Amino acid sequence: MKIALISGAHKNAGDFMIAYCSKALLLHVYPNAEIQVIIRKECAKPEIIKELNMSDVVVLAGGPAYTNKVWDPLVSVLDSIHTKIFALGVGWYGRNITDEQIYTYILDENVKILLDRVTADTKVLGCRDWHTVRVLKNNGYANTVMTGCPVWFAPGAIEQPTKLLKFEKVCISDCNRVEINEEQALDLIRYMRNHFSHADMHMLFHRGILEDYYTSSAKAQGYARLVSEAEKLNIHVSDISYGSQGMQIYDECDLHVGYRVHAHIYTLSRRKYSILLEEDARGGGVNEALGLPHIFAYSNVLSTHTPDTPLYASYNRYAINALDDALGRLEKGQLPFDDAFSRIAETYNVMLEHIQSIASMVKPNNG
Repeated sequence: MKIALISGAHKNAGDFMIAYCSKALLLHVYPNAEIQVIIRKECAKPEIIKELNMSDVVVLAGGPAYTNKVWDPLVSVLDSIHTKIFALGVGWYGRNITDEQIYTYILDENVKILLDRVTADTKVLGCRDWHTVRVLKNNGYANTVMTGCPVWFAPGAIEQPTKLLKFEKVCISDCNRVEINEEQALDLIRYMRNHFSHADMHMLFHRGILEDYYTSSAKAQGYARLVSEAEKLNIHVSDISYGSQGMQIYDECDLHVGYRVHAHIYTLSRRKYSILLEEDARGGGVNEALGLPHIFAYSNVLSTHTPDTPLYASYNRYAINALDDALGRLEKGQLPFDDAFSRIAETYNVMLEHIQSIASMVKPNNG
């Protein structure tokens, strides 16, 4: 079987990890499959269209792709793609997890064109969380299955034993919107070093530190100030952008605290502890699906939302207080991590059944 796996990975380490875990899951079910990873924004190129049509199935792999504008390049050439399309653990991107946001989010015509095509090809839309299921249902797409994100099932994850409550190595992940919540992120760094004064502590930057095509000068300057504060407090700093390999630092970590959703998910997949400061509905969705507490990074004061302005006007000034309460409960064994780990294990079978359904979409001699 030849599979074209479409990924949204450009710089963020978490997006590369989605592609890595999606490929591993597909190979677990179809060990002889030939899998070609294709970058989403390149879908309209003639040579990519040819590659898609030479495949037995096109897999849309994870990420917040049930969101307006994301699939415009693919939709622009959709009539030229004759291979069937399959959705694997795809999610929705919203500013928060309120009912108002979920039930007023209207998918644009391009997204609907793609979803109609996937539904016609495969009958069901794979979703990474229940918020995504609700958004799709409210937009007229009821044939869904909640499989979790592919990173819930990082290779070897299901067999991992739960870690003991002993925090010798602690990891912090960086924030995305440093231009809004730099002060909060600085407070987090100081709080973590004070709370875990003897821990081997690492801070990971998933989208890098320096200015480049994907990172503005303003963001790079904010990240530089976070780096300076972390290094002053004897916290090791790592830039893990442009690949998934840097995520392996979390393998030896006893606890993750921070903003990056896939640092949170990947740490949980290793049956280790993680507390996420939720920047948007992606984090809220995974925590709701796994029964974990919500800590909101931002206040509920919205700015005027245009492509050039932030979603929120200010950060949540009480997030560190909420984190302190959560860590206190964790250290007493009062947070429901065992239940979260059980939910991951149970959902693994749902994910495998969803992937197994691909076989019915391809010709028998290609399976």
